[in-house]
Amino acid sequence: FQAEDGIRDCLLSRGLGDVYKRQLSHLMTKHNLKLQILKRPGIEQRKTFEYDTYVVGEIDLLCKDLISGDYYVIEIKRDEADGDTLGQIMQYMGWVSKEYRTKPRGIIICYHQSEKYSYAKSYINS
Repeated sequence: FQAEDGIRDCLLSRGLGDVYKRQLSHLMTKHNLKLQILKRPGIEQRKTFEYDTYVVGEIDLLCKDLISGDYYVIEIKRDEADGDTLGQIMQYMGWVSKEYRTKPRGIIICYHQSEKYSYAKSYINS
């Protein structure tokens, strides 16, 4: 998912919480989704949206679509998504698949895709 024009400055300068809310709203409108951000049980005091897996790292946003029941792993990059970004989100998706016994969907939000990312993405798509 290519971030909308003007979002780069937002991604670089605003607090991530604001960015997450704005991008999530944009995704839901564009793709007719009703996403609920999931929070790990027992960490209500945490003020950020990241979902700590304690195994593969912190998922920027772990969401469940209240319409379809599908899980979404959303990774937000302030600037560029590279080949490592795909590996990162695949680890998160593998963890979600195992924990929730489902096939999650992955979304990467960025301002720019590197050439390495483009090669990896084209291979995965084939």
